Amino acid sequence: MKKAPRRTAERILGVTLELFNRFGEPNVSTTLISSELNISPGNLYYHFPAKDELVNALFTRYETALNELLSAAPGVHDVEDAWFFMHTLFELVWQYRFLYRDLNDLLSKNRRLEAQIKDGLLHKTTAFRTVLDSLEHEGVLAITVSEREATAT
Repeated sequence: MKKAPRRTAERILGVTLELFNRFGEPNVSTTLISSELNISPGNLYYHFPAKDELVNALFTRYETALNELLSAAPGVHDVEDAWFFMHTLFELVWQYRFLYRDLNDLLSKNRRLEAQIKDGLLHKTTAFRTVLDSLEHEGVLAITVSEREATAT
C-alpha cells in the first residue's frame, strides 16, 4: 500500500529544516528551498509568503516540542530520569540546531522570534531548577543555591 503524499506545507518545512541545519539559515534562499523540493517558487510563496514565516513555523514546532518536554521536569526524581530528560532535550536542540547557531542573525531580522526565544529560555531555566531541586530532595545531588542558579541558567 502506498503512503499518501505529505502535504506540501509539511514537505516544505521538513526540507527547510534540513537546509537551515546543513547550510545555516542566512545561506538558504527560498529559491534553493523550492529547487530542492522541485516545486515552483510561487507554490512555496503560496504556503509561506516570506522566509521569516518559514523560520517562525519551524520555531513554533520547536517550541511545542520543547514545552512538552519541559513539562515533564516535575517527574524527574532520579539520575536515570535526569539523564533521559537531558538526552531528549539535547536531541531536540540538535534537531533545530540552526536556531542556536544562527541566533544573532535570526534575532536581528525577526522581532517576533525575540520575545518567543526569551520566553523559551525562561521556561528552560525554570524546568532545570525543578529537576535540580528534585534531585537534591531525593538525596542524589548536593548543590548550593548559587550552584543551582548557575547550572539552571
